[in-house]
Amino acid sequence: MSLMDPYSPCFCGSGQKYKWCCQKVESQLERSARLEESGQLESAIKTLDEGLLKAPDSPGLLIRKAIVLSKLERFDLARKVAEELTARQPKNPLGAILLVRSVLLEEGPVEAAEQYQRSLPALQEMHPAELGELTYTLAGALGQMGFYLAARKHAELALGVAEEAIQREARQLIGEVSRSRRISIWERNRYRLAPAPESASAEFRASFANALKWAESGQLSAAEAAFALLAAGSHAGIWAERNRGICLLWLAREEEALQALRRYIARTPVSADVVELEALCQQLDIVPPGESVDVVQLSWPIRDRDALAAALAGNKGVIAGGKRQVRKDEENSPIGELYHLLTHELGTADAAVTIEDLPDVEGVLIVAGDTLVLEAHDDGRLDRLTDRVVSLAGRAIPPAHPRTKVVARDQKYMVKLQRPICIPPGVDRATRRRLQAEASAHSFRTLWFDTPHPSLDWRTPREAGTLPELRVALRAAMLMMEASEEPWTELVDFAAIRRDHGIEPEPTIDPATFDPASAHICRLILAPIEQLGDDALVLTLRLGMEYGLRSVLRRAARMLVDRPDVVEKHKIDPVVLYMILGRDAASQGDRAQADEWLARGREWDRSRRTRDPLAWEFLELDIRMVDEPAEQWVPFLAGLLERCRPDQRLNTRMLGKLVEIGLVEARPDPGGTGRITLDIATLEALLAQFGPRITTADGRLGAADAGERLWTPESQVGAGAAIWTPDQGAPAGEKPRLILPGQ
Repeated sequence: MSLMDPYSPCFCGSGQKYKWCCQKVESQLERSARLEESGQLESAIKTLDEGLLKAPDSPGLLIRKAIVLSKLERFDLARKVAEELTARQPKNPLGAILLVRSVLLEEGPVEAAEQYQRSLPALQEMHPAELGELTYTLAGALGQMGFYLAARKHAELALGVAEEAIQREARQLIGEVSRSRRISIWERNRYRLAPAPESASAEFRASFANALKWAESGQLSAAEAAFALLAAGSHAGIWAERNRGICLLWLAREEEALQALRRYIARTPVSADVVELEALCQQLDIVPPGESVDVVQLSWPIRDRDALAAALAGNKGVIAGGKRQVRKDEENSPIGELYHLLTHELGTADAAVTIEDLPDVEGVLIVAGDTLVLEAHDDGRLDRLTDRVVSLAGRAIPPAHPRTKVVARDQKYMVKLQRPICIPPGVDRATRRRLQAEASAHSFRTLWFDTPHPSLDWRTPREAGTLPELRVALRAAMLMMEASEEPWTELVDFAAIRRDHGIEPEPTIDPATFDPASAHICRLILAPIEQLGDDALVLTLRLGMEYGLRSVLRRAARMLVDRPDVVEKHKIDPVVLYMILGRDAASQGDRAQADEWLARGREWDRSRRTRDPLAWEFLELDIRMVDEPAEQWVPFLAGLLERCRPDQRLNTRMLGKLVEIGLVEARPDPGGTGRITLDIATLEALLAQFGPRITTADGRLGAADAGERLWTPESQVGAGAAIWTPDQGAPAGEKPRLILPGQ
């Protein structure tokens, strides 16, 4: 009996009826499927080959063979089979999807993105759910390889066709790309294609509009090719060059994109858009080879470990720094005790200490097993440090010449810009943060302008200021520093520095006309937020949350807490504002200010009908985790766990919080069930170490007495299960993650 209705469309995507397509190889397909299910993949291949001898054009056999070869990780052969199928049936959607996946597995996401574009006519014949899943898979692979602009674009394309589950994953990927501080703001920004200039001919504008439509529909290669043709024509073609560069970025063809964008930059009058795109180019550009400095490790065998330990402990120019691997680039490299070699003696902890009082770290020592290792840059300091180490160690090491090994090479310009200061270990967090910011600001003022920079054709910024051809590059480099959101930027008067060095200022942002929605991220950071109108202020807050801009969030939230009517009108949850301000103050080491925001939030909460005390407990936990050692904040956490234990709703919120702060890790079930398993090892370890010696904050039973009544995720879902499923909804407050296929 036939497996399918003979007159139904064939499963292989050929478009023919089953009777005249794959029914003739039904027995081979059925037998290979049984072998595949039982794990006999080689035998399945032989069965499929037997069928192909009889019916070499059978798309069903070719599809199954490509799938089995992929399972055997013979990706090159799987690709050849998929290419054979698509050559015979160019519009077969299953063949197209197999070819894209084969290229992804064999060559990587950049080549797969190109194949995706070539296969689009066939892929668009697929069911939207399958096309959405493929597009999202490609987006995840691009993000994993660091092509963030291309990853975001493909995730956005997946949103338009995918089913709800994949849409959820695509939104998470977009959120991760948007908010991750690992990614520069230049790559997190959402770039838009420019419209055709009004001065262009009607024919030019019509062709330009077609290219824009192709880009919008996901036909990026077609749009890029159209913009390339338009760029070679009239003067208006420079706008096509800009759009072509952005399309190339969406295709992950970054080298070609940089060439196109720099042609646009060179031929266009200086504007905010030009400077922003030059900054993007500088961020993406591969640093050209310049003068490099070797990072060298010298190693001696240790003859007397006790004598060496005493010598290190007794020398005030050396300070212990915890533990470190001898070779950072080797997974199995031994771990040893780390010591910093200072330029001069380290003073005592004092809130009034200045960076002028602090020594620099010239090199490090690692005591690993029976070996002493000196690591430092070979830029003139190595011989001096070697003599110093030999003198310090004395008879603890032999007088023989040390073993020498170059372990890395750093660009000389980067080494010159670094000033690794050593801060006394007893200094409070606020003072430590201040000193680190002051050191970075000092390096910028005194070193940056006289250090050759690769983006300035290896000229110093001071030299570049006198060269018209480097005018835009210098302005972009300065903008990148100013909009970095690093704490040290608050200590620098960039307007004065621009005046002193002849660098053009950035356009003044008029708070009355500023449109946050169309502005580049860098302009949000530089905007006069305190002067914005109500609607622009609210939109700036929301964009700050979308992009994870800490300085923008802090300034916008600070204004809105004093505008309760605006908060109510725009339906902003005040809890969010107080959370932003409390966490920010804690991160800056200002515990008093953080506690004040917490108190103000609780006072506001008491005035409303539906109170939510747990929100403030969560904020207090955040503040404590930033400011206190584990032995102080873990007891508070244990009290929260105990409080939430009897209430299922509170349990769910508590679980979300634990996932957010990293004490519980959500992972896909390795059994392939589609469920999410919860790893509670970190939480259990903290409670085991600190819980038995505490009582809860509200006087109830603490971890020492609670026994099995102490809340854990396991107790919520059943012992040993530790599972929640997507159909239960995501835990409240779950941190957005970059979800990548295969991980």
